[in-house]
Formats: sequence, structure tokens, C-alpha cells
Amino acid sequence: MLVFQPLLVLFLAHYLLISFFGTLKRRIIDAIFFGSLSFFIFTLINDILLANSASSPADNYLTQLSFQLFIFAMAVMIIMQWVQKDKERLMLESSLRFKNRVLSVIAHDLKNPISSVAQFSDLLVDKPQLASKKHVTQSLRESSQAAVTLLDNLLYWGKSESERLSFTPVSIKMEEMVKEVYSLFQHMATQKELSFTSEVEPGISAYADPVLVNIVLRNMVANAIKFTRKDGSVHVRAWKEKDKVYCSVKDTGLGMKPEYLEQFRRDGYLSSSAGTDQEIGTGFGLQLVLDLLDKNNGTLEIESEIDVGSNFTFTLPLAKQARDED
Repeated sequence: MLVFQPLLVLFLAHYLLISFFGTLKRRIIDAIFFGSLSFFIFTLINDILLANSASSPADNYLTQLSFQLFIFAMAVMIIMQWVQKDKERLMLESSLRFKNRVLSVIAHDLKNPISSVAQFSDLLVDKPQLASKKHVTQSLRESSQAAVTLLDNLLYWGKSESERLSFTPVSIKMEEMVKEVYSLFQHMATQKELSFTSEVEPGISAYADPVLVNIVLRNMVANAIKFTRKDGSVHVRAWKEKDKVYCSVKDTGLGMKPEYLEQFRRDGYLSSSAGTDQEIGTGFGLQLVLDLLDKNNGTLEIESEIDVGSNFTFTLPLAKQARDED
């Protein structure tokens, strides 16, 4: 017994040292283990000294009390580890869903524009005289632009899912933001013979990340143009109400079926589909819009009716300076 007791103390001291280094690294579980084990070793040494009629810090046996406290601490640690494992499981499931979604997008949505670019390239190699045909070069341009847009969306979506997305909110002048996106899509709308207009309340500013808001507005305008027939209209409007900035993209396009709209509200995702001129879609642009708006403390509302059109409205926080002026 006299040999066993010191060996037990040394064994426990070994794990005490390990948990001490874990505590220095600010691991909560190690800190709990270190505290409870320290008290347990203290009472064990105290009781060993009492049993051998030697001087001890306390006059009573404390092993039973410390053992109960130690078991309680172990129970707390087990619960904390279970919670941590559950979080890791949820993160793993989220990562798997993200991987499957990316593979689906690559297999379906990215394959189409890349294949189109390859086919047009082969056609131009075999028949270089077609390079002077406007519809050929325009189709090649649209296919390559669709691929670039999709890759850009994939990049930001991947960063958003992994929470590595850079977020730098500043005061954004909505008039300049809408003007920038308007000029980007004006040519596309003109080619489709659409009425493309914008209306921005003067002097309004939102507090958000300008890069992310630009992606949101680009995706919404691109979708509106994509699903609007020839001679239709797309109207971009921005205004403020109370402490929020509102921005809407309204079109007279195909509209969304009620079941599709319900699917999007439930899952935040829609399968890609061709536009009125068979434009290539990005597949998950609206899901990216939702994610980026969430990063900017914004919201998205959708109103849509078949063969009448859609109205996508998002909100952003009003810039502090604008709130002060109110």
C-alpha cells in the first residue's frame, strides 16, 4: 500500500501536467480537468498523510468529497465534449452539403457555358470567316461572361459558407452604386430591346460592404434581364424609409411559379433555367444574394406572378450620417 500510494500520486500528477499546458492554451475543458484534479490530488495527499499519522494540511479525510467533485467535473467535461462534437458534426454536414452543391453547379451550370465557349472556338478555327458575324461573337461573349459570372459567384459563395468572406462596411452612395450596375447591363438590355430604367432618391446612403452589395445588385439585374421578353421592361429603384435603404428590381418578365417561389423561400435555392433568349443561368445567384444580404444585415422580399413579372426588393441599414440628418 505504501508503494501504491506514491505511484498513484505520480500518475495523477502526470495528467495534471498535461492539463496544465492545455489550460495555458486556454482550453476550457483542460482548465476544468486541471482544477478538479488539483483538488483531488491535494485531498489524496492530505488523506495519505493522515493515514500514516503524519502532519497534513487538514485534520479530516477529504477524499470522498473531492472524488464527488471530480466526478461532477468529469460529467461537465463529457457534456461539453458532446456539445463540441455535435457542432463539429453539424459543420461537417454543412461542408458536405456545400461540396455537393458546388459539384452540382459545376456539373450542370458551369458545364454549359464552358461547352459553348469550346464549341464556338472550334467553329471559329474551322470557319474563321464567321468571326465577322456579330451573332457568333456575341454568343461567344455571352457564354464566356456567364462562365466568369458563375466562377465569381462561386468564389464569394465559398467564402461566405466558410465564413472567410471579407466584410468591410462603409457608407455607400446608392446613386453611384445603381449607376455603376446600370451602365454594366445597359448594353445587354439594349440588345434584348428592353426598357431599362433606374430611379434613385437623391442623397441616400446605405451602411454596407460595397463589393458585396454590388454583387447582389448585379445578380438581381442580370436575372431580371434574363427572364424578361423582348419589348419588356426592367426598372431599378432605390429609396429610404426610416432607418433603412430599400432597393428594388422590377421586371415584366416570365415570373416565378408559386411552387418555385415556395422552394426558394424554404431552401434558398433554385435550379437554373434558360432565359427568354436561352441565356445561360448561374444556378444559385439568388442564394448568394441571400447570403450576402445576411452579411450586411439586410433582407430580401420577392413578389412574383406568372407572365406578369417579378419584383425583388432588398433592404440595407441606413448610413449613420443619413440617420443623423433625419
